[in-house]
Amino acid sequence: MTRKSHIAKTARNSYLGSRDFNGVPLAKLIDIDSPADRRAFRDLIKEGTLEIASEAWDFPYIKRLACPPKATQLAHLRKKIQKLICVYPTTNWMRRSGTKVDVDRPFTARLQLAEPQLTTVPFELAVLERYQEDPRYKLEMYNFGGHVTVSSEHYESEQMLDRDKVVLESFGYGRTTGGRPIVVAFLRYLAALSPEHQRHWEGHIVPEEFKIEGNYYNAAVLGRWPEHTSIHVAFLEEFQHINRLCSLMGRPPLFRNDFTDDRPRGFGLILRPTRRNYGDFIHLLDKMISENINRKFFVGTGLTLFSKTPKQDGTVESHPKGSLALLEEWLNKYVRFRDAGLIAQTLYPLKLVHQLRHPLAHMLQNDGFDPRFHRAQQRRLIRTYRALQGIRLIFSSHPAAKTYRLPSFLEQESIALL
Repeated sequence: MTRKSHIAKTARNSYLGSRDFNGVPLAKLIDIDSPADRRAFRDLIKEGTLEIASEAWDFPYIKRLACPPKATQLAHLRKKIQKLICVYPTTNWMRRSGTKVDVDRPFTARLQLAEPQLTTVPFELAVLERYQEDPRYKLEMYNFGGHVTVSSEHYESEQMLDRDKVVLESFGYGRTTGGRPIVVAFLRYLAALSPEHQRHWEGHIVPEEFKIEGNYYNAAVLGRWPEHTSIHVAFLEEFQHINRLCSLMGRPPLFRNDFTDDRPRGFGLILRPTRRNYGDFIHLLDKMISENINRKFFVGTGLTLFSKTPKQDGTVESHPKGSLALLEEWLNKYVRFRDAGLIAQTLYPLKLVHQLRHPLAHMLQNDGFDPRFHRAQQRRLIRTYRALQGIRLIFSSHPAAKTYRLPSFLEQESIALL
């Protein structure tokens, strides 16, 4: 075996035999003081057999991202070696040399072929349905990404098969070049899934060009704070600030639940653009707003909480006023704007959600698939958010709220759609 072959084989075996697909330090692979070893190693770089990761540009023990071009690597090796350098087999060489991979674990196989661990794989949103619809899993969706875990009681239960006790540490969002929302995940986390779940994800791969959401990329890959907050996080924050403003005004909270401790299940992108899923989202929005309004807020304000309707027999029938009607009545009584229609305009998106909920509830038998439901959900979410924002702005004009300070992302509207 030639010296070059020995170096290449040792690097490959070290990589495949490591616990986490780690590189081997250059100083352990060759005699750095040997001109012959250094020359053989440079030749392996030139031939595309091996490549290096240096602490000069990244954490070297894991090939997180693609290694720089050969010219950059060779230029780095010509310098006096002062930085830690780790060596990896190239993906092309691993394929050419017929490296055996675990065919039952398609994403693990890609790491065995030395693909970068933070290679981003795009999937249909529907890949998450399996976890959203199974109560044994916790599908957490926050800001621009999320994760999948198994609830403790089921993880410790013998009734749940080991193959299903999986954790996906992180996923994010992105869009195809055509604008379709997708889920993205890194090979590093996908490779930790069981064979059955890896094949489930493999069956939802999107065969299109795509772009990962910038805020998720900055946080997950570059380690930077996101520049924006997602509209879903901002939406839930509005409930909390409206209730705090109510307290400053000396009123009970406007909303019974401000979602401080628990994000409503299903409050995120609809995973499959169907009429039924869109209707479920509208239903959830209405529950979060009109059904969540605290009628105690209106007690002692001079408003009557019931409407009375005369009947033909001379009696009077009493009905509770709708929560949105009460809110509009209260705002018109206590708030004055030059534009008399501003309050009705602010509340209109909330009323529309309430109106849409009921006809959609009767259309479940006429379900249909249409990618436009994603855009419809986005529009509805934006308009409903603007209505909540409008209520918060009205409440913040109260004299007792002059010193109230919002988080900078709400103040500056650093909010982005998924």
